[in-house]
Amino acid sequence: LALMREVGPGIFFAAMTVLPAAGFPISPFWLTAGPVFAGQLGLPVVIACCGAALAANLAITYWLARYAFRPPLVWLVRRLGYELPRVAPTDQVGVTVLVRLTPGPPFCVQGYLLGLAEVRFRTYLAVSWPISMTFGVVFFYFGDSLAQGKGKLALLAFCGLMALGAGLKFLRGRMLRKQAAREEMEPGDTPES
Repeated sequence: LALMREVGPGIFFAAMTVLPAAGFPISPFWLTAGPVFAGQLGLPVVIACCGAALAANLAITYWLARYAFRPPLVWLVRRLGYELPRVAPTDQVGVTVLVRLTPGPPFCVQGYLLGLAEVRFRTYLAVSWPISMTFGVVFFYFGDSLAQGKGKLALLAFCGLMALGAGLKFLRGRMLRKQAAREEMEPGDTPES
């Protein structure tokens, strides 16, 4: 934490913008931003800086996947006899939500998958940022309360993280069931109420 204080908020938030696009986990940034800079900048400013760094990171990751890495990947995949998948415009919001809520894949891999699948940038950002920001803010408060020795607040933040995870798991399951039901319907069928 002392080293991060020494480098300052500019380098810290620049690193938060760039490093997760290269595969560095974003959660350590969220966990340490509060303890390191809240006293200097105030909690609202630190959260706003984290949100701006997150948005910039999402934009960089999308650009890399959609434009920089796509041509060599398309060439490689076609050479192997396959095609990269594309998400239909009507499914882009649902797919983006499912990818962002699926546990397991690292944060940058989720962004690369969505960029390679050619999800529109506006949809990608409008869905990815709020989901990621929600998790980030809970991590932020958890890290800040741990660093300050506020066990009750840390426990509350941890419970909030668990509740958020359970709620998002429920939402993801519901979306998957709806998608499966739509795929089972024949073209002339109407959904049941």
